[in-house]
Amino acid sequence: MNLNNEMIKNYISYFENLNTHFFNHENNNNVAVIIEPRKHEYLLGVIKNVMTKLDKTWNLHIFGSDLNEQYLKENLQGNFIFTNLKINNLDQKTYSLLLLSQTFWSSIKEENILIFQTDSFIVNEKYEIPKEYAFLGASYNYGKLVNLGYIDVVAPPNYNYSINGGFSFRKKKAMIECIQKVSNQDIFEFRKKYQLNTKIFKNNFILQEDVFFNHALLLLNYELPSIETCNSFCSQQYKNYDSFGIHAFNQSCWNFKEKDLLEFFKIKHEKTLQFQKEKNKNIEKKTNKNLIIL
Repeated sequence: MNLNNEMIKNYISYFENLNTHFFNHENNNNVAVIIEPRKHEYLLGVIKNVMTKLDKTWNLHIFGSDLNEQYLKENLQGNFIFTNLKINNLDQKTYSLLLLSQTFWSSIKEENILIFQTDSFIVNEKYEIPKEYAFLGASYNYGKLVNLGYIDVVAPPNYNYSINGGFSFRKKKAMIECIQKVSNQDIFEFRKKYQLNTKIFKNNFILQEDVFFNHALLLLNYELPSIETCNSFCSQQYKNYDSFGIHAFNQSCWNFKEKDLLEFFKIKHEKTLQFQKEKNKNIEKKTNKNLIIL
């Protein structure tokens, strides 16, 4: 096992072994949502990481399957919503189809939604999500070199970056509005109007869900967050050691270096543990000071 794998395994193991309870509350309007039918090796640790880093105003909704329903209900303490998708795996297209269906969003009670996956973690619990945005995630570029110049083939008009959906904040109402009012053809014509690359948009029945929402929100006059706001929210292609979360750290295309993984999975974690230790000491001192000895 190399250093990086061992470091990540230790980090996940810490959260897996946490004896923690979390509870959904009827009045909460925030929810963390994970869509994972597999009994993934990171699944339990990732869920515990996210739910212990968020405060008590956040509920949990898991979209799973027969493969992991019993496992999660036996190993997560507290109450949460579990929706059985009745499917044992999702590829990129079926995942996008799910998120592009109004039925999916309507099945979630809360308005403010944090989507997370098994390759994402919260690493800065002091961050406050700017909830004025309908969609917020890590920024990324996806393109090609043409005549010695770079062309981003998915970034929406007037933007030189896209927003990734793997670890992202969403507004339920806006997602449903996009699905109801915007078609793939609308997006194709939108890009064509601005003379942008349309190759992957032409006659494409299933767009990648985050690419769809990037464009649909603009067509409906929603404001997208700046690249700085995106990178404060999540590190992916662009690294920010103070970001709220990280995503796709184990995918080579996003180029996480050893120093990046060391910072996110070891140094920041150790600082957090030390801070918690000092905080608990201060609470204990304060409690002892206020004790009345009879």
